[in-house]
Amino acid sequence: MDTPKTYREIVKQVIGKYAKLCPSHGNIRLDTVFDEQSDRTPFR
Repeated sequence: MDTPKTYREIVKQVIGKYAKLCPSHGNIRLDTVFDEQSDRTPFR
């Protein structure tokens, strides 16, 4: 069974791939934010 650290890395990879996509409308910038110390991943 995978560890929470492994799951965290998988989630970071998936979010990173989506953040590289450009929105089709507007001047929108996507930033990824990871709070590994508190083990939270807020979205902006």
